[in-house]
Amino acid sequence: MASENKRKVRRDGSIVRIGDRKFRLRAYRGTTANGKRVYFTQVFKGTAEDAQKRLQEILRDISNGITPTKVLPDPVTTPVSVLLGETLDRWLKHKSANRKARTRTIANYEWLLSTYVKPALGSKAIAEVSESDVQELYNDLIRRGIGAKTIRNLHKVLDPAFTRAIGWKLLSENPCKHVELPVWDRKEARYLTPEQTQAFLAAARQDKWYIAFLIAVETGARPNEYLALRWNDVNFDERSVRICRSLYWPPGGGFEFTKPKTQRSVRTKTISRQAIEALRQHRRVQLEQRMQMRDYPDCDLIFATEIGTPLSWRNLGRRHLKPLLTASGIPEDGFSMYSLRHTHASLRIINGDNLRVVAEDMGTSVAMIDITYSHVPRSLQTSAAERLAGLLYGT
Repeated sequence: MASENKRKVRRDGSIVRIGDRKFRLRAYRGTTANGKRVYFTQVFKGTAEDAQKRLQEILRDISNGITPTKVLPDPVTTPVSVLLGETLDRWLKHKSANRKARTRTIANYEWLLSTYVKPALGSKAIAEVSESDVQELYNDLIRRGIGAKTIRNLHKVLDPAFTRAIGWKLLSENPCKHVELPVWDRKEARYLTPEQTQAFLAAARQDKWYIAFLIAVETGARPNEYLALRWNDVNFDERSVRICRSLYWPPGGGFEFTKPKTQRSVRTKTISRQAIEALRQHRRVQLEQRMQMRDYPDCDLIFATEIGTPLSWRNLGRRHLKPLLTASGIPEDGFSMYSLRHTHASLRIINGDNLRVVAEDMGTSVAMIDITYSHVPRSLQTSAAERLAGLLYGT
């Protein structure tokens, strides 16, 4: 028994054929607080080559600290009398099985469809759903007071679902194609001015989670990105942090680490010497606290509760951010943890940084930067004109 316990772990995973085009994949994930080994196991249907590719995906996710997801087979649905609700369920499984969207994105899609579409049209045969049905659905949501942004988000889900159904030969034309959407007046993103940012960080120095706010402002990362940071993501010598995963809270409870929002969201950010020193100090305090804890789940998180679990960004905003804003003399209305991401972008733009560089650093697109922060460049027009004049005329 002793020799068995000392057996080396296969960190390259294993594949066992259990039937015709059927394989069992197994990968080592780590150990529990009690030292028990934890494995990820999945039954995979396909060729041996595809099984090997799938195993490599699983190992890559585990290496990046991401919880692997089990690929579900796309069920075969007969086109006879197929209901819209059944087709939407099939589409969601298709998106999940092909890893075309994150777990939290699928959950959001499912909520939108279950809340707004299925009660009205779910029991109707998909081949009978017309453009007027979809338009009336949207009009009814407007009458019920549902916001334009929500309806437009719903349309972004329903439209590709119908397009996929055309590929499945369930209907010949997309009923979403010509519907009219309500106008959405995008609200200006809330952010701190340079003076407010200095006042806020000065007040935050006395807060337990000062380092979280500092990293948020310096990196411009999304809250669930920097709250998923682990100590091995920090390079103290190069003064950088690597953002490669996101924290997800499933509706049923617990937490998972998933891939970031988009492929461009995986990035490395250089931070200041002050932030590096603050991280060193935070690590010393954290290690001292861990030594006093008997059972501490070692997730290696930089930002963790006293019992080692991840922080909730909503709790962080409600219990720490808003009181700090009030202490800094800044109105808290409309501010959230995402406002620190907006602050980072706004400060970069005010500083005259190139929009493409800002977008790459924040893991987003230039178009999104331009739309979200269109109010900031307007305030720079005068200084930009003065810099141009200096280049042209030496003034």
